[in-house]
Amino acid sequence: KLLLVVLLAIFSLGNASVKYIIQDSASYGAVCLDGSPAGYYWKPASNEANRHNWVISMFGGAWCTSLEDCYARSNTQLGSSTLWPETNLEQGVLSPNPSVNPDFADWNHVHALYCDGASFAGNAENPVPVNGKLLYFRGSKIIDHIILHLKQQRGLGNAQNILITGCSAGGLATYLNADRIRDQLPSSARVKALAQSGWFMDLPNYQGFPVYPPSMRAVYAMQNLSIDTVNALCVISSPDPSDCIFANYTFTYMKTPTFILNSFYDLSQMFGIWGGDIPQFQGCVSGGPSVCTPTQRQLANDFANAMVLQIGSNPNFQNSQNGAFLHSCWAHCLSGLDQYWIGLNIRGGPAA
Repeated sequence: KLLLVVLLAIFSLGNASVKYIIQDSASYGAVCLDGSPAGYYWKPASNEANRHNWVISMFGGAWCTSLEDCYARSNTQLGSSTLWPETNLEQGVLSPNPSVNPDFADWNHVHALYCDGASFAGNAENPVPVNGKLLYFRGSKIIDHIILHLKQQRGLGNAQNILITGCSAGGLATYLNADRIRDQLPSSARVKALAQSGWFMDLPNYQGFPVYPPSMRAVYAMQNLSIDTVNALCVISSPDPSDCIFANYTFTYMKTPTFILNSFYDLSQMFGIWGGDIPQFQGCVSGGPSVCTPTQRQLANDFANAMVLQIGSNPNFQNSQNGAFLHSCWAHCLSGLDQYWIGLNIRGGPAA
């Protein structure tokens, strides 16, 4: 039994990436909500043939939508690098197991730690005092400095193929940041984006009340998002620049080839946007389709139809460089788990 535990521990460590804190990040203003330095989890390419190929992923973890919310968040792993574990067991597109992740297992893997509360897009110059503590909104500086560090210290400057990705708030970060990240990478490199479970829409709940949209517009204002931190073409083209914190607007202007991976019954999005916290709908969303009444199931279908319509009618989706896999699993970020990254089958083959 002891031998089994040791073997499992060795196997887990082999699949883990290692934390790296960028000690000089504070001098660049690239700090977490609590002012601690930025960092990432790192696993170098295990195959010499792929040493110039990279997966750069951004962690998810929702957002903080008020100063009090951000203060509370600053005392957790989502707001302070001092609380991150030394290693992280990677799965899905970051799995080093070739039987699970045949295309990317032996590439360089970077998992950017999420500690700004605004999908790596905050850009407030001055810290904000809250309850006797200074809060820093520097997400854009964090991802920029990680990219700079990787170019200077890890060989990213010689990259040939780069996949920018993330799930949930990291999926939204992919929409918001992909073009800006691409502009910092070698012009000769092939850069593509995989946005996982990040299609958070500007949409009222099923009762017609806007709940999610005003909270995200508050994030945009509070953290000083701007043309320098989200998709610049979106900001220039939109009558309200805060539109550009929503995936359905930003995707319209993306230049980076992007593949959308999302459930149209995404649990987080049905809860946060569509009204999964409303008692008349809550049991259905929490319990799954088998416990939904016909009326509740129609509400879920209405949400699914809204997502499919938004994506399918987006002019950028007609661009042959972009694509999507929209599935009906009642879940959120399934693609971050090995069994679903390789286990979802389409016509007899894995979705991955």
